[in-house]
Amino acid sequence: MTNLYRIIYSLSKSRYLIVSCHNNILHNIKLAVGKMPLHCLDNSSTTGNNIITWLNAYFSGEILPINFSLDMSGISSFQKDILYCICKIPPGETKSYRWVAKNIGRPMAVRAVGTALHKNPFPVVIPCHRVVRTDGRLGGFSAGTGWKRYLISLEQRIFNRQVNSVRSVAADSPA
Repeated sequence: MTNLYRIIYSLSKSRYLIVSCHNNILHNIKLAVGKMPLHCLDNSSTTGNNIITWLNAYFSGEILPINFSLDMSGISSFQKDILYCICKIPPGETKSYRWVAKNIGRPMAVRAVGTALHKNPFPVVIPCHRVVRTDGRLGGFSAGTGWKRYLISLEQRIFNRQVNSVRSVAADSPA
């Protein structure tokens, strides 16, 4: 890979994302907890700036269109179907692995959906954290259930507050 660089995106003293890019394409995002690395290579490319802008908006409660490329090489067509499907789940909401399987036309592939989501190289950008078990329990997550719980809680707090605010304004508006 040429022009590889990493951006450390800090959410708190011990919770951060490692964003890896090459050739102006997002390669992957790793969610981490613990001591942050002391340094990272950052070429400050346009892609890095676009990704940081997108992440800043997301963590502030705004969903922007993705204006950077995602490296989908090595991702099967089955996994791509799943990743495209979960992008339809609104922030602050969750759907089951079974829902995803049905919506990609493979209703018996519930376990395969979970396996494919575990391999999602773009967590947060492609919101695999919004997929839970049919019984409502979290299920697995590549970065651990602590991250999954954190992202779901964050979205429900930020985005549901916005939805309730819009509903409140609509209810107060004259008919």
